[in-house]
Amino acid sequence: MIRKLFSIITVTYNAESIVENTMKSIFSQTYTNYEYIVIDGNSTDDTVNIIQQYRDKIDIFICEKDNGIYDAMNKGIKFATGQYINFMNCGDYFVNNEVLEKVSKKLQDDSAVIYGNAIYQTIVGKYKVYPCTIDKTIQRRMPFNHQCTFVKTEIAKNHLFDTSYKVSGDYKIGRAHV
Repeated sequence: MIRKLFSIITVTYNAESIVENTMKSIFSQTYTNYEYIVIDGNSTDDTVNIIQQYRDKIDIFICEKDNGIYDAMNKGIKFATGQYINFMNCGDYFVNNEVLEKVSKKLQDDSAVIYGNAIYQTIVGKYKVYPCTIDKTIQRRMPFNHQCTFVKTEIAKNHLFDTSYKVSGDYKIGRAHV
């Protein structure tokens, strides 16, 4: 059996208070057959200095002005060489250190997308969000979240985010595949 390789992408901008927790979540994974890509939008706070402290664990680090989150995510996709892409953006984190291990065991050669639950942390507490099936939900809302989604890299490279949107830059992609 071929071990799966993930491209974990973190997009940041002026995130000095949360970037380190996101990175530590990735570095603590028991499954280590992944590449880590960090795309920073030319932060003006201490974000870049914090990222530089972990430079030896980051495969690709790009720090340059971009045209918003979807432009930055597209940059990450273009650099990705793993079989599956996951966006663990600044402020996101894996729920435990075995997520990649568990996902690697669920993937099959024909898996285009695999996704699962997410946990939201708000001021009033945490709550779990369960994904919905795409065909019943995509017309109304996104059925799952980026941080709990693994997409075949070749699909992501062929269907980049629409940078004209401020939010829901993948809306057209989802609608096109229903």
